[in-house]
Amino acid sequence: MAMANAGVETAHAQDAESRRSRDWLIAAGVIGVLVAVLVGLYWNTAAAAVRVWIVSPTYNHCFLIVPISAYLMWERRSVFSAVSPYPFLPALILIPGFSLAWLVADTASVMEIQHFALVGLMEVVFLTVLGWSAFRALLFPLLYLFFLVPSGDFMVPYLQDFAAAFAVKGLQILDIPVYSDGIFIMIPNGRFEVAEACAGLRFLIAAVAFGFLFANLVYRSYRKRLIFVVLSFVVPVIANGFRVVGIILLAHFSNNRIAVGADHLVYGWGFFTFVLLVLIFIGLRFREDSEPLPPPPAEMPRRGAPLALVASGIAAAILSASGPAYSSYIRSLTPEANLAALTSPTVESPWQRLPEASDWVPVYPTADATLHETYTDGTHSVDLFVAYYLRQRDGAEVVAHENRLYDDEIWHRAGDSSAKITFDGERQTVGATRLVQGDRQRVVVHWNWIDGEPTASKLTAKILQAHGELLSGRRGAAKIALSAEYEDDRDAALAAIDSLLAHLGSLDTMLTRVAEPGS
Repeated sequence: MAMANAGVETAHAQDAESRRSRDWLIAAGVIGVLVAVLVGLYWNTAAAAVRVWIVSPTYNHCFLIVPISAYLMWERRSVFSAVSPYPFLPALILIPGFSLAWLVADTASVMEIQHFALVGLMEVVFLTVLGWSAFRALLFPLLYLFFLVPSGDFMVPYLQDFAAAFAVKGLQILDIPVYSDGIFIMIPNGRFEVAEACAGLRFLIAAVAFGFLFANLVYRSYRKRLIFVVLSFVVPVIANGFRVVGIILLAHFSNNRIAVGADHLVYGWGFFTFVLLVLIFIGLRFREDSEPLPPPPAEMPRRGAPLALVASGIAAAILSASGPAYSSYIRSLTPEANLAALTSPTVESPWQRLPEASDWVPVYPTADATLHETYTDGTHSVDLFVAYYLRQRDGAEVVAHENRLYDDEIWHRAGDSSAKITFDGERQTVGATRLVQGDRQRVVVHWNWIDGEPTASKLTAKILQAHGELLSGRRGAAKIALSAEYEDDRDAALAAIDSLLAHLGSLDTMLTRVAEPGS
């Protein structure tokens, strides 16, 4: 009798294992189809991410994320294979939320949030189809997919400023005479610029992605994992500061024979490789025994799982289409505009327009129309620049990384701050960028005109853009910048800009006539 019972139990166990394998195959098929559907629905977002991976060396490592995640899943196969996938339908309510986040980011042309929303949708799809137990068993490999998002460019100016300040402090400690002007560093036998490529973003992002992976593979305690992840953020930033100091010292002591051309990039990456190896060595000193995770008790497959898996996939696909569908409708609406109205505003004496503009030339390559004028009152000269967009869209935005308030072959950014000027009858805070070219310097004050409102805040600009697309229907946008050259007195240049604006026709009225021809 005992042998008979044992045989029955073995048969039941084999049947359960067979059904679990069947359910996993169905779940994998449903997820594969859903991922393909999501990529199709959000094609522009997915394609934009891949383009960044290809074009930008900072994000080349993103091509490794999916293989790494797949390997981690395979490594955990003994854990999740004992779990039976079964849909967790309450997760479906998260899909419209991520789709809405994508829609707002799409209308605001914030590609990073679009990417995060798309990966978030994929995570919710995994949770919906697989259920809590299976999702929890694959938690790290699935969440690691967020490193597919090419994010971090916004940190470049801050990393530049930190590296420059760190280098100046280091040179002062070493008793080397140094003078700094923003991201420019001068020593007796050379002048150096902490350029965007020297900000250390590429190493930082790669180190963080590696840090999360290393911490998960080497440690078991969450405390040690957290410490190593924090180190993967901090060490690259500090190391880049030392790298900048080292490059300047090499140039200084070699009398500018080495480390002043492309070779300094080689030295820099050699140093970063050394730092990463040191970080790994330290991490391994505190490693914990990597014993295989014990498989959980095998779950009995639930009745109706195949049908439930397919039904949950269909529901997830339908809900995921809401954002792209509404986005297509909005894009089909053609904004009215009269670009011919973007003409030189009226100007009152003592100011008058000069026949030719100065050598200050902002670069807004995707603007639908631009206006560039130079005015003088006999003492000061002030430039006015307006870049107008019929509507903002991917690749043509007021706030975008490729836009420049200057031609970097002529002028160089020395620092960013703010200033108060008066326009359209109100005293307002605007952005102020200081530019240098040899002994010359100029100040550029700038703000955005979006949804009929002026703002100097990038965040507010994106909010107004989404509001204009989704609610108010005011889709025209513009970048406004005024610039004046000066010798020592920045306030005098700002006063000249204020004076011109007081004698210039309303810029808001001009832009409103462009955006709303019937107004």
